[in-house]
Amino acid sequence: MYDYLIVGAGLFGAVFAHEAVAQGKTCSVIDKRPYITGNVALTPSDGHKDKSEKQKERKRWE
Repeated sequence: MYDYLIVGAGLFGAVFAHEAVAQGKTCSVIDKRPYITGNVALTPSDGHKDKSEKQKERKRWE
């Protein structure tokens, strides 16, 4: 048995679960996606580039 059942691991669900566990509560988080933070998550396919990729691009243009 859990203290909270959180439906959706978006920004609010993830932060709420984190804070609840910090207060000694138990949580079960369910989401349809395989990762947390919903639309806030950044992946390389979203156009997000890590530092090494940005440095490579800069060197190419210098």
